Amino acid sequence: MAIIDQLIQNSRIPRLDVDPYDEAVLRNPYAMQQLLRDAGPVVWLTRYECYSVARYASVSTVIQDAGHFSSAAGVGLAHLRRPGAWREPSPLVEVDPPVHTVIRGAMGRILSPSVIRGWRDEFAAAARRLCDEVLPRGQVDGLTDISRAFVCEAIPAVLGVESNVRNFVIVGHHSANAAGPRNKLFEQSQAELTSIMDWYLRSQTREAMIPGGFGEKVFMAEEAGEMPAGTASPVLRTLVRGGLDTTVSGIASTLYYFARHPDQFALVKADPALILPAFEEALRLESPTSSVHRTTTEGAQIEGIALLPDTKVQMCIGAANRDERQWPDAGRFDVMRRARNTLAFGGGVHNCLGQRIARLEAECLLGELVPRIASIELTAEPVWDAINALRTLQSLPLRITLQ
Repeated sequence: MAIIDQLIQNSRIPRLDVDPYDEAVLRNPYAMQQLLRDAGPVVWLTRYECYSVARYASVSTVIQDAGHFSSAAGVGLAHLRRPGAWREPSPLVEVDPPVHTVIRGAMGRILSPSVIRGWRDEFAAAARRLCDEVLPRGQVDGLTDISRAFVCEAIPAVLGVESNVRNFVIVGHHSANAAGPRNKLFEQSQAELTSIMDWYLRSQTREAMIPGGFGEKVFMAEEAGEMPAGTASPVLRTLVRGGLDTTVSGIASTLYYFARHPDQFALVKADPALILPAFEEALRLESPTSSVHRTTTEGAQIEGIALLPDTKVQMCIGAANRDERQWPDAGRFDVMRRARNTLAFGGGVHNCLGQRIARLEAECLLGELVPRIASIELTAEPVWDAINALRTLQSLPLRITLQ
């Protein structure tokens, strides 16, 4: 690494010996986010021998330029083309054009806007059932009783897969931990995944798909030659593990900010058109996918600063979405901000395939919940989880007063 050290030292790139994956940092990331933004448009993380970008402009550059910042070596810290990588690549998010274009095109046809709109009635019915059951309790956990309970009922139903909340949590958390370093968090979640491996492998097969569901259509697309052979199962796995936890996190964070800011909740109650802007604002402040990686190719640069080729770049999505250079008073929850240009759903050719689903889920659940309640408040301090590449609450104790 002597040559790399010399190249980095002779450049304009600050070197930082910090750990964004420290458990305390993952639970309370704001100081680290500010440190990375203030250090420069790009920094070198000596501990992981990779670049990191945390400013909105820098992250936007990387996320939009698939030619110079490749996904094919993995969107996590591990370099999947080198020995020692600790996971298999996803054929949906860890490939570059033109292969990515083929798979994304097939998935776009299966998950067309009209298909997703057709799920509205089903999502709305699930939201009504949940609110009827949960809200009269008065004291609830906004994460487990509301957000996770809803998403883990609604999504498996339309995907056509068996719902198993506990196992979905294990799979999703390990996926996010595997996107970071092989630290204690990774080892713990790997052990949990091993304990359900039989279910995990069985749930991804053609035989496990419920007839008529989205999952069956993915396998049918592969059988029809619309996607490369062998990709249906890992594509479905990517959608399930990526689409559940991030949406659970986003909805729970919205409830958290409603409880923290009753004035903003009052605005949303007075104008239901603000429900989705409130959700988007919570996603900006607590971006569920906290970081994503790309790998540089020849000629990659950020703000005129040349980068080494074949080197990982950590995109700090959570930090970029709180950049004061992009949003005045960026740390404030403001439902009137209408921040639709956040990076919470990614961007470029790899923008989140399931973002329409997430928005529809949030709209249906919050649209059912908000009119029913007069107030929402915390009964204890919420607990944030420590997961390598997922920003999510672990518990959200709430008192809900019905209208």
